[in-house]
Amino acid sequence: MKRRAVVGQLAGAVVLGAGLPGQAAAQAANAIPRIGVLRWGVPGDENQSGLTQALAAIGYRQGQTIEIEWRWATNRELAKRHAAEMLAMNPDLLVASATPAALTLRDATRSVPIILGSAADPVGTGLVASLARPGGNITGVSSNLPALVDKQVQLLKETLPALQRVALPWTRRPRPSPSSCRRQPARLA
Repeated sequence: MKRRAVVGQLAGAVVLGAGLPGQAAAQAANAIPRIGVLRWGVPGDENQSGLTQALAAIGYRQGQTIEIEWRWATNRELAKRHAAEMLAMNPDLLVASATPAALTLRDATRSVPIILGSAADPVGTGLVASLARPGGNITGVSSNLPALVDKQVQLLKETLPALQRVALPWTRRPRPSPSSCRRQPARLA
């Protein structure tokens, strides 16, 4: 819960123009905060309208009180090009929608804050040092953590004590993190 509060405060500070560590303390009063969003995939999902609607509900209007630059990529080269474009716009904050987008942004900057909208195993992929202390300029959320799988299997065993085998559906896209793949058999034993 504390992590969500920090992410919310960080985003709020940028949106409200309060400034972040490393930025000039005196921003122009009429400067519009700029957020760069790098999504992994193709345009057309509901996340874009969802974010703009949520911001509008609290008084932020695209082009009037906030600027959001959206980019989509389906390969690493395109993602690198988009990251460079967004950094040239001097964003106050970057948002990454998936692990490949987050890795690209991490490689592009160590100074602009990056919020993970969703990342599989941020520790195992090297995005953050640890969940308790991510370090660097990256924070955010992940629902696909190895620790969650441990807890899910524990709950299954408690709910169904006679459980001996569990099927683990998996897909190659998006590619699961190496650390979560290595640990699966041990969890089910």
